Amino acid sequence: MHLVSKCKAEKNIGVEPTLFSNVRNEMLRLPFFLDWYRSRGISLFVIVDNNSTDESVEFLKAQTDVTLYSTNDSFVKALCGLTWLDELRDKYGKDQWCLTVDCDELLRFPFDDLINIPELCRYLNTNAYEGLFSLLVDHYSDQIKPHKLIAGDSFYDHSPYFDHSGYITRDSSAFPFIGVSGGPRYRLMYAPKQKFGPSMRKIPLVKWVSGVEYLAVNHSTTNIKIADITSVLQHFKFLDDFKSHVNSEVERNDRLMVDYEVYKNHLSTNDKASFYHPSISTRFVDTNQLQSLGLMKSSGKFSKWLKHQKNNAKESWPDLVRLEHDNPIKNAVLENWASISYLSSGLSDIERVSVIVPFYNAERCLERCVKSVLPQRCLGELILVDDGSIDKSSEIAARLALRHRKIKLLQHPGKLNRGAGNSRNLGVFAAQFEYIAFLDCDDSFTADRFLEDVRVLDQNENASGVFGSQALSFENEGTKQERIEKGLSLRIEMPRGIQGKTLFGKMNPVGNAGSFHMNALTLRKSEFLRIDGFDPLVPRCEDVNFYMKLAFSCNLIQKQDRKAYAIKLVHSGNRMSPENTRLHRPNVFSQFLKFAINQPLDHSKVRKSIDRYLQILDNNSPIKDKAERDRRLKRIYWALVFNLGGSALRLRKALLNLFRRRFERPKLTTLAAFTCLALLGLVLHPVRSFHQLREPMKQD
Repeated sequence: MHLVSKCKAEKNIGVEPTLFSNVRNEMLRLPFFLDWYRSRGISLFVIVDNNSTDESVEFLKAQTDVTLYSTNDSFVKALCGLTWLDELRDKYGKDQWCLTVDCDELLRFPFDDLINIPELCRYLNTNAYEGLFSLLVDHYSDQIKPHKLIAGDSFYDHSPYFDHSGYITRDSSAFPFIGVSGGPRYRLMYAPKQKFGPSMRKIPLVKWVSGVEYLAVNHSTTNIKIADITSVLQHFKFLDDFKSHVNSEVERNDRLMVDYEVYKNHLSTNDKASFYHPSISTRFVDTNQLQSLGLMKSSGKFSKWLKHQKNNAKESWPDLVRLEHDNPIKNAVLENWASISYLSSGLSDIERVSVIVPFYNAERCLERCVKSVLPQRCLGELILVDDGSIDKSSEIAARLALRHRKIKLLQHPGKLNRGAGNSRNLGVFAAQFEYIAFLDCDDSFTADRFLEDVRVLDQNENASGVFGSQALSFENEGTKQERIEKGLSLRIEMPRGIQGKTLFGKMNPVGNAGSFHMNALTLRKSEFLRIDGFDPLVPRCEDVNFYMKLAFSCNLIQKQDRKAYAIKLVHSGNRMSPENTRLHRPNVFSQFLKFAINQPLDHSKVRKSIDRYLQILDNNSPIKDKAERDRRLKRIYWALVFNLGGSALRLRKALLNLFRRRFERPKLTTLAAFTCLALLGLVLHPVRSFHQLREPMKQD
């Protein structure tokens, strides 16, 4: 891509917004397109010509307010021109409003006869919005063959009609999480063979700040704060040159050919068909009409701002009665348009969750993990915690943090490796939002990971957190088959209905009904801090210890659907052997007991859990000799007793009796036991608590 000509009007450079567009052989549309946007306040156009063979280049070179670039590279390989315009937006639109449209698209927004596009940007800036949602509306003629277009002709004279109904909305995994299809293309070319036609949603106007990216031309972006008003992007593709344009592009084979093949097939079999339908087609009048049809939405806040502009204006604005009306969506033309009210809140109440991802030598998987988090609704921030990586993952994380405003990168002092638990604690201490979630760096979230969680937690003040199911993905079929042969599930989940107070006694490793994983857990930050987070003294199996503390002390609500909210990759690097698990679980349980006896809960629950746990140890022990197994279990017993701490005398006595029964220990008086404990307490080194670790980690 090389520069052909530069804008000659220096005063126009830096004036918001700048318009960006890709063109190819658009000489018929360019004169009206440029003039129309000039009349709406646009003073700088940055355009990429993709090997035009008509007069487009010469015409654009002659325009004083156009900066023109040219390239012969493949349109498809440039992601439909996305990479070209990304480079130019970084160059000409950094930290400014950027309007990205095709030269057959005109942006209409509420009351655009009263204010122009730069003034709209001032409103968006005033409210810290970052993007404007737009419904793409195809325009067409009521004639079988439209009148011949001459360069400079108004698009409205040739294609004044549009579909006022028949639009379909659906959930989408890509921001802004609502997909729209419909209009004449879907009605005549796609239905009923295909469920959805071309995407009819766009975000043409965005604030191009750090972290904002287009993901699919201008149909989707990274999570941004969407304005409380919506717009319509009028699309004038179906003029008299549509058939020749389709044939030319099919022959050139440098477009998304799925759509162009559909267009060609339709034109070859329905040459005399018109897009016009008497019961669906409506002639365009103004943006008031679009609002009354429900294709565009204003807001009370926007109306008040307009009134304020009118009061400060020297000239009198006509038709002020319209400003009193909030213009809500009346007719539900977009049948499932409830999501737009969610978007129109400006996302101020949507950025609710801090996601913490610890990583260590994760250069192969970190970027994939991050890409599954960034598009999530309700995401407030993504905190990456480098646990002393020595590969390229630190560089990858730093690059991602520079590019995305929602990503924060943390490291331990001295760039030390302190383990996953300490890394998650560090991330939570830095978290700015009331809800937190975790994701392992080799795993990924599925679409709409947090929407239901936030709703449930907002409606249930007594709920500590929400958990759901997680699917498993396998690096090879052998690993998967091994799990199947052991009779293990291909999902991580609890049976329906097990939650709250019943969860602790049922979940592994205390019970055997099932389990949950932190990838599918959303928790209040305050509850995480109340239970002292991840225990720094549990370097391995720290997640098991954390789950036990959660289930024992918190009120966790289970989502009742069967959807997998995360996908865990099972591979050789993240599986502990049964022997290692048995080796670390005594410490996991002893540290849990230290936590549990200080909780204001029924201690009988602890005793039952200990009994159940020791039974598991007994049954699963690889040591065949009973005497040796008992000796080891007794050592676990003493490890438990000597590490309890605190002053729960009644619980100590109950535990002592419990172990006597299980191991047939010789009689040992309670006084003798506590004498031993007291003596050992004098020589044992003091252990740094979670709260002692907290302050230094906060400063990191």
